[in-house]
Amino acid sequence: MIFLLFCSQTLGEVLNILDLPPSSYIFERLEWREGETKCVLPAVEEWVKNPLEAVEWVEEFENQTPSFCVKKGLEILEIKPPGIPKKKKTLEELISLIEKIDMDIKNITSSIPENKLKKLLYKLPLLWVDDTLDAWVKGVLCENPDTLKWDEDSVFFYMGKINWRRIVRDGVELFFFLMENGEELKKSLPGTLTIIPFSSGTLVLGTPGADVYENAGFVIDPGGDDVYRGRCGGGVLHAGFVLDFGGNDYYEGKIVSLGAGLLGCGVLIDLGGDDVYCAGPYSLGCGYGGCGILYDREGNDSYRGYVMGVGAGNFGEGVLIDEGGNDIYSIYSWGEGFGGSLGCGILYDKRGSDVYHAGGRYYHRPLHPSSFRSFAQGFAIGERPGYGGGAGILYDGEGNDFYNAQIYAQGCAYWFSCGILYDGKGEDHYVATEYAQGAGIHLACGILVDREGNDLYFSRYGPSLGEGHDLSCGILLDGGGDDWYCVSGGIGVGINNSFGFLHDAGGDDVYAVTEELGVGDINWGRKFASLGVFVDDGGKDYYLNSPGRDDRGWVQKGYGIGVDRNSEKKEEKRQRPVPDFSKMTTGEVFEIASEWGVGENEKRVKAAREELAKRDDVLDYIFKNKMDTESGLDLRAIKAVFEKKGKECYPGLYRALRGKKEEVKNALYLIGELEFKEFEDTLLSMLDRKEYTRYVISALGKIHSKKAVGRIKEYLKKGEERVKVVAALALGRIKDPEGLPPLLDALSSPSLIVRSACEHALGEFGKDAIDEIEKRLKRRENVIYLLRVLGNIGDGKEDPEVKALIYPFLEDKDPRIRLFAVRALVRCGGEDVKEVLRIMKGKETDPWVRGEIERYFEK
Repeated sequence: MIFLLFCSQTLGEVLNILDLPPSSYIFERLEWREGETKCVLPAVEEWVKNPLEAVEWVEEFENQTPSFCVKKGLEILEIKPPGIPKKKKTLEELISLIEKIDMDIKNITSSIPENKLKKLLYKLPLLWVDDTLDAWVKGVLCENPDTLKWDEDSVFFYMGKINWRRIVRDGVELFFFLMENGEELKKSLPGTLTIIPFSSGTLVLGTPGADVYENAGFVIDPGGDDVYRGRCGGGVLHAGFVLDFGGNDYYEGKIVSLGAGLLGCGVLIDLGGDDVYCAGPYSLGCGYGGCGILYDREGNDSYRGYVMGVGAGNFGEGVLIDEGGNDIYSIYSWGEGFGGSLGCGILYDKRGSDVYHAGGRYYHRPLHPSSFRSFAQGFAIGERPGYGGGAGILYDGEGNDFYNAQIYAQGCAYWFSCGILYDGKGEDHYVATEYAQGAGIHLACGILVDREGNDLYFSRYGPSLGEGHDLSCGILLDGGGDDWYCVSGGIGVGINNSFGFLHDAGGDDVYAVTEELGVGDINWGRKFASLGVFVDDGGKDYYLNSPGRDDRGWVQKGYGIGVDRNSEKKEEKRQRPVPDFSKMTTGEVFEIASEWGVGENEKRVKAAREELAKRDDVLDYIFKNKMDTESGLDLRAIKAVFEKKGKECYPGLYRALRGKKEEVKNALYLIGELEFKEFEDTLLSMLDRKEYTRYVISALGKIHSKKAVGRIKEYLKKGEERVKVVAALALGRIKDPEGLPPLLDALSSPSLIVRSACEHALGEFGKDAIDEIEKRLKRRENVIYLLRVLGNIGDGKEDPEVKALIYPFLEDKDPRIRLFAVRALVRCGGEDVKEVLRIMKGKETDPWVRGEIERYFEK
């Protein structure tokens, strides 16, 4: 709520710059529809008018119970929730409840003639699939009862005559009963496979072992790794449920299964285990003219849907709730928090690092014939032109999540609908193709809220990333972190009389657009304006192809506005507490000292290393327990201690040099890093020990041993490749003139890494190398590499002596040499360089050289 208030207050402050009241983004958008649009949910109508109310509504899901989530869906559908049972119920009372629900469904569906009901059962499965790809769906529930063709108007007409809201309420009542009385029901199980027939079907009571269920309408299973096949936990014109108390289960459902209801209600509750759910259309928490609920309490689970599932509602409520584990969700289309007409679909994942995928079957022809339709991940849609849509909500509480989709997804809505994706904590990746990430299209509202984390938002095309199109609202609110936003055109944009808003509350962010329309921008339509608002609060940010800059405000086309403010404001890194070291052994303190000393660990690790350095027994502990470590983090902790202890370390280091291989390597590393020069003679005596040669050379270089130059240069000539690299770097550190000729000779090496190491080393000599370089240039030896070296030496210094060696090569016949001469001069800098390159630009014909000069002037 505090975050929402901050966003709302910020929005008001920005609108004031345009001399607009804080409520200017609120207006009756749906009133602009010409003609009648039926089936519009009042909640959706209000959210399209005032989208921040939808954000306030979805924030209430934080750390809530499954029952609360289900009730929130009823709230949208204007259904009074049933009471939650207060006293424990028996198996007999469960059977009575199912019989009551089935009688309700029978009475409700008898409100239309039997032949019309059959026609609905034939037609409804076809509405959300492409029958050219899914011909098998025709007649799967009911053979075509007549030859009359029904259009969508006929379906909507007869669905309007069915009291599907009562069926939804019955399904929720069944869910509440099973959730509240599960343990009591478990106690009544006999432990052997038992079948109880009753008027609505058969209730199967399973065993603690691995059971297999085929098309079982009602199941209670106490545990074990079970297999469920067919229409388990699904209901067509009936109720159905599965209550499974644990085990790594496999669910393979057909159409309308695994927590789904079509003109009926289905409930699936799984209370433990790593489970796999694979289902056909209208499954996995799908309410279609009824209610479908799937609840999984814990485990690393996999959900594979088809269409209209994984939390999808159309004329009803569909809910999928997963409270824990790293889960995988996949669907072809219409799911993962999807709402169709008069429907509410909710996918609620409380915690865990999850993967969401939508697409892979239906192409978005003709607009994007090579991209898939997703219609998922917090998406809702109506039936244009005559019927409104619903509400689709995906709520993910925490974890590093991946959202992968293509067309229409990730907090997006179309035609009298509202789609919301809300993600709490974690570093998340959002990837889409178009119409995504807080996009409202044609009198709709799309919202994406990400409360914290370093996130990536990518959509190849807009409208996306907080963009509204055609009397709509598109909002993206990010609570902080170092984020990347990439889209062709979007980022706080309103087009065709819409409202677009993107607010980033902090962090070092990147905003990239490729089109002219972007980052706090609008267009005009119907001869009146849109409203586009972009706000970045805090951090050092980067803007590509837009007017944005740190600490700048801008206005575009009258009512597009952007502001970047408080760029120097840095969020303090949250730190883990520093423990009381007085109660800890040296070994325990060392374990903390050898952790990563970054982020939240920075102060804790630093304090542990300081504590270690004070202890009298620390050297004894390290030399006995840690000198043979293979951990780089251990070595960092040891180095911090040795830096403080100084010469006290020497006896132990001398012993380590006579120890096991890892002890010797670590001792050599520490001697070099800490520049313990007293070990010079010892190191020289070890130089010919082949297994340690490169470690010894590295240490000799770091202690600047001039005695070693004569021997090190021999290794540059004859050593293995990695030894040559270390030798070159060592000679660069020592900077003895004797090392110059072999380094210059080695620029002819066929090895890229050897050449580049020598290039770096020669740069370390600075102007002391110039005389030798000049001699080589006159002989035209390795000219390109020597120009690289001169660039290193003269970098930013504007040194005339260095530039004098470079200038002649601007006229060289070889364009490669001219190219690297230009690069070297650019690094040296100076007004004379600017003038020379200005003249050269006019006559240079080679594209590489000319391109380098143009880049210089562009900067």
